[in-house]
Amino acid sequence: MAALNTLILITNPHRRMSIIPQAVLSSSNYKMRVPFELKQGQSRHFHKLPSGLNMEFIFQKGHDKKDEESQHPPLVFVHGSFHAAWCWAEHWLPFFSQNGFDCYALSLLGQGESDSPAGAVAGSLQTHAADVADFIHKEIQSTLKVDFLAGERT
Repeated sequence: MAALNTLILITNPHRRMSIIPQAVLSSSNYKMRVPFELKQGQSRHFHKLPSGLNMEFIFQKGHDKKDEESQHPPLVFVHGSFHAAWCWAEHWLPFFSQNGFDCYALSLLGQGESDSPAGAVAGSLQTHAADVADFIHKEIQSTLKVDFLAGERT
């Protein structure tokens, strides 16, 4: 899907308008990427799904106030539309990890640094849920809490 955003500048109503292209997508294999520099203590990993595609996740180890190993269940953060793991990594992962929670922020397929499926759509709610379940089953060995935003505003 290609898109073109333009900026129309009107300097004088008697002159012609200037149209300046702001972004052009020239590749059908385009992936929305937001450059995000990881915070201290965060690491980027990739989970191989049964489909063979890689799903990005950002991990931050939990430490309690006494700098001891975490005794809390891990937290898994799943973004909403047009976001990726980075949306949790700025404030939420540091906050919860400092309060003793191991934190995992996932990027669903077609978002962030995750692979994009070959089809026109990155996945349905069912395929995304199956990917999250596969991640939890293979990467996390304990009870956890899952937070999923499907387009809500926080």
